[in-house]
Amino acid sequence: MELISEINEEDVGISPSPKLELIQREFARAVLFNDKREIALLFVAKNNYHKLPGGGFDPGETTMDALYREVMEETGCTIEVGKEIGKIIEFKYKQGKIQPSYCYFAKVKTEGEILAFTDKD
Repeated sequence: MELISEINEEDVGISPSPKLELIQREFARAVLFNDKREIALLFVAKNNYHKLPGGGFDPGETTMDALYREVMEETGCTIEVGKEIGKIIEFKYKQGKIQPSYCYFAKVKTEGEILAFTDKD
């Protein structure tokens, strides 16, 4: 999968922190469209931001296993995965993590409890 970007804390306005040894956990995320061509966004109230559905791999999971499971857990939707978008690597020094995220386009097959869709305009 093609690398799109590497993101450090400084890139998003977080003051630099010491470069500690990082633990890596892989993630899968979806740019998830419904029939109206709106994109699903999840709100993370604790830190006041929105994110794409998806999450970390459990031991032994493939990228697709993690993507289907995480989207179902977070949205209640079953999905049809389309083209790959690319990989983004986040270096989260304050948390001691490195997070590669594999990103895909996906379409809602059966709708669940999606928290918000963007306006298509």
